[in-house]
Amino acid sequence: MAVNIIEWDEEAAVGCPLNGPCKDGREVFETSDLEETESEKSAPALMADSINASDVDYDKSRELFENEILENISSDFSGRTDRFQDAQMTSSSCRETKPQKLARIRRELEEIELLDESSEDGGTDTVPLKKLLDQLDSKAKSEATNIKKLLCGSDETQKLVELPKLNLELGLARRLAALENQVSRLELVLGSSGYSSQKSITTTMDELYRQIKLIRNNDKLLNDFGSKLESISANYEKTLIARKASRDSSLQKQIVTDLISSETKVSELYDSFSVLKRYKDTVPQITTRMKTLNSLHMELGGCVNTVKTVDSSVKWIADQNEKWQKMLLDMDEKLESIEKRSEANKQEVTNWLTHIESQLEEMS
Repeated sequence: MAVNIIEWDEEAAVGCPLNGPCKDGREVFETSDLEETESEKSAPALMADSINASDVDYDKSRELFENEILENISSDFSGRTDRFQDAQMTSSSCRETKPQKLARIRRELEEIELLDESSEDGGTDTVPLKKLLDQLDSKAKSEATNIKKLLCGSDETQKLVELPKLNLELGLARRLAALENQVSRLELVLGSSGYSSQKSITTTMDELYRQIKLIRNNDKLLNDFGSKLESISANYEKTLIARKASRDSSLQKQIVTDLISSETKVSELYDSFSVLKRYKDTVPQITTRMKTLNSLHMELGGCVNTVKTVDSSVKWIADQNEKWQKMLLDMDEKLESIEKRSEANKQEVTNWLTHIESQLEEMS
């Protein structure tokens, strides 16, 4: 439909309402200028302050996201809306393992080779680095193989495996396994010979307890068993005492004295009394002589101490005499040296005076 644009004036305003038909049936529309000015064209586009338009370093971002791990904490996936706000994500750094590090070095070497092939100038010699990388890789694989052999129980490998920061000692585990085998064999030996199945000591003791409980009403059998048990216990105690007496002399003497009867002791007392009765006149004299010898011994001890004191004093005086002799000799040497120096000084003064007198005589 063709639309005629007319001028807006008072008559049109009176005759035609806004955005409505006029009296003559024509429609009137309001227009505005859409032409842009030069200032609007030249104005630069403004950016929001919340937008970070800084350049991103690709290498730093790659290194950051390679060594960081995002871990989900307290998240609920049941669909409950009241727990959405509790969901958290934490980041933690992960350490690169040895195989990962070797793989990364190999990948970087391959990238360097590709760059050298694409560049025109001479490339980098990566052959020694590749050889070193192969050696490290083979060493890591051999260590892993040795660990597997040790865990499988192979005797060809060494018992102690040395890793960069790890020591595995498997000899103790093998020793424990051998001890367990010995315990199982002992349980088989201690168990009843009629049973072929392997039973532990606890099971065997439980069976014995039940058997004894069943026969406890048999008084005759229990009396025989008690007498045998007492005899075995007595023999065992005697054996223990004999073993201790063979190593301890005091215990052996005590056992011997316990074996002597009281009648023997009384007879020994009577024999001793008869001997004392025979020597009743000489015993006081022997006692007096012993006392005299004791006093004499004490006096001799005092004399010996006095002699030792005098001897030490004489030695001290002799040492002091030697020191004085040495001091006097030193003084004599010093006096002789002083006399020699004074004589030389005297001779020098005499010569000087003679020289002066001769000069005075010549002047006169």
